[in-house]
Amino acid sequence: MVECFAHLAQDPACRAIVLSGAGKLFTAGIDLAEMASVFMMAEGDDTARRAWHLRKKIREYQERVTCPKPVIAAVHGACIGAGVDLISACDIRYCTEDAWFKSKEVDIGLAADVGTLQRLPRIMGNRR
Repeated sequence: MVECFAHLAQDPACRAIVLSGAGKLFTAGIDLAEMASVFMMAEGDDTARRAWHLRKKIREYQERVTCPKPVIAAVHGACIGAGVDLISACDIRYCTEDAWFKSKEVDIGLAADVGTLQRLPRIMGNRR
């Protein structure tokens, strides 16, 4: 996805980007078991080194959803975990009536660190 966004950002023929899912749902999110192994690969045993590695990974994910052109999310069906992170970074979100959302990170004691927690109040408003 990083390469795709980088290419489209430089393409003068592209004026906007529409993200959509193929199949019955928008996205089931990231494979958390696979991601856990990536985050645990940090060299060294000390907490500071692991925290630095985790921050580096989070910045990489944030960079993946950064684009200078308008990005529109077309959501249908389930939008789970990292999908919520992704659409919260989009400029516009259109959803079908059957769209539903879930932040799976809270089920396993994690925070949605890619910017979702900061963006959701601006998207939905503080009263909801």
